[in-house]
Amino acid sequence: MSAPRVVVVEDEPQIRRFVCDALRGEGCQAAEAGSARQGLDAVGECDTQLVVLDLGLPDMDGVAVIRELR
Repeated sequence: MSAPRVVVVEDEPQIRRFVCDALRGEGCQAAEAGSARQGLDAVGECDTQLVVLDLGLPDMDGVAVIRELR
């Protein structure tokens, strides 16, 4: 069984790294994205199983990101 693939979309680098490190420590493959656009691109690049999303991103509203992911 392969490790779950997670994309963490968070504009604050320290928070993003902390969440990714915690996920990796639990055996997940965690990709980092510092903006909504980077997050959407990262989700499109692999078979992502979970997105951890900051709803208050500077480049796009988090709810709009969710709509686009659907």
